[in-house]
Amino acid sequence: MTGPGDLNSTHAGLDPAGLQNNGGPTQTIALLPTSPAVNAMPLSPINYCTALDGVTPVATDQRGVPRPQGPACDMGAFELVPTVLCTGCYFYVQNDRATFAFSSQASTFSYHYRSSTESVQFVSTLISRFSVLDDIATFSGEGTLNGQSGYSFAVVATLGGAFGSDTVSITITGPNNYSYAANGTLAGGDIVVQP
Repeated sequence: MTGPGDLNSTHAGLDPAGLQNNGGPTQTIALLPTSPAVNAMPLSPINYCTALDGVTPVATDQRGVPRPQGPACDMGAFELVPTVLCTGCYFYVQNDRATFAFSSQASTFSYHYRSSTESVQFVSTLISRFSVLDDIATFSGEGTLNGQSGYSFAVVATLGGAFGSDTVSITITGPNNYSYAANGTLAGGDIVVQP
C-alpha cells in the first residue's frame, strides 16, 4: 500500500477478541487505544477522512459512531471512542449541591440534586449516544427519575483545561412534559478523558 498514512509492516493494534458485536448493524473488530490506526487519517491540510472518491467526508464509522472522535479519523471500520468518566463530581445550582457521576465505558450516568422545593434522583445504565470532539463530550440515553422509568437525559461536558474550568449541562425530560435543566462549573471532582 502506498496511500497517505499507510502503515505497512506495522502491528495493527486490534482487540484480541476479534470480530464481535461492538454496536451497529454488523460485527467489527475494535481498535486498542495504543493502535497506530487511532487518529491516523488527518483532516488537514488535506482531509483524508473521505469516501473512496476522495471528496465525500465520512461522518460515521461502520457502527454509526460519529467520526472523528479525536483530532483525526481512525483507520478502518471502527472509530475508537475515548473513555470519559467523572466520579465525585459536583456543581452548585443556586446554593444547593448537584452531584453526578458517569462512565462512557460502563454506560452509566447518575445525577442527584435536592433543594427545599425539588428532588431529582436520576439513574441510567444506558448511554445510547456518546461522542467526544475536541474538549466537548456529549452523551444521552434513558433512565429512571425518582424510581420511575420513561425518562431521557442529555449531557454536555466541556473540559476547560485548568482546574475549576470544566463545565457541565444536564437536561432530563419525560412523561407529562417533564423537563429539568441544570448547568454549572465543576466545583469538585474531575472529568477525565482516557484514550
